[in-house]
Amino acid sequence: MSSTAKNRIVYVIISILILVTLMFVPVLGSGGIFPDEQLNYFDSVGTFFDYAGEILRNPFEGFPYIVMIFFSILWIVHFIVALTGSKGGFLTVSVICTILWAAPVVLFLTQSDKLGLLFDTKYGVYAIGIYVILLLFVVSLIAAAVSKSKKSDRPVPQYNPYGPQGGYAPYQQPVQNPYQPAQQPVQNPYQQPYQAPYQAPVQPAPEAPAPQPEAPATAEASAKFCPACGAPAEDGPFCGNCGAKL
Repeated sequence: MSSTAKNRIVYVIISILILVTLMFVPVLGSGGIFPDEQLNYFDSVGTFFDYAGEILRNPFEGFPYIVMIFFSILWIVHFIVALTGSKGGFLTVSVICTILWAAPVVLFLTQSDKLGLLFDTKYGVYAIGIYVILLLFVVSLIAAAVSKSKKSDRPVPQYNPYGPQGGYAPYQQPVQNPYQPAQQPVQNPYQQPYQAPYQAPVQPAPEAPAPQPEAPATAEASAKFCPACGAPAEDGPFCGNCGAKL
């Protein structure tokens, strides 16, 4: 169950207790803290709506009915915010209701002739119920302060050095500070850079000499055969076989 749902249950229970106190516990009456006759909640609310104009024109005369309606309005706001389960909203409303609880008391103080009846245990108009309502407003304030907020429902991520799937931790590139220049590798002053051994350039192989044309045959060798048909030449200017000039 989420923290919001738990808060809603607690807040609604406190708000319902306020309504039960307002309806069934003596809040206003005659006879002090524990009056002999108490003002009935349902009758006072009905009377207020029946004679609202006259009561509002003479608030001191209709003081008990105004107090009942005033606390009813506080309870409605308190209950609506309790249904949301919001810690911040319920805490704010509880503080406001606790402060405004004193509004009827301040209104009663303006009547100087009834000031002595404010906390009179025998003849006072405020009964035990109004102090129980104040106590419940304070309880709702404390409950909202110590309850968990919605953000506490989020799981807290835990660091896993071996990654999400287990095994070896993934390699992480070291983060480089953009305001810090990159570090250059340290050069060993006693270490010379590697140099390849000297190799003599390879000379191309000499080309073979071009074949020289054969020397022309001597006059005697050329005269023995006809240059045209190759037949043995005979004495004379022409070949005896083909007639070519020798």
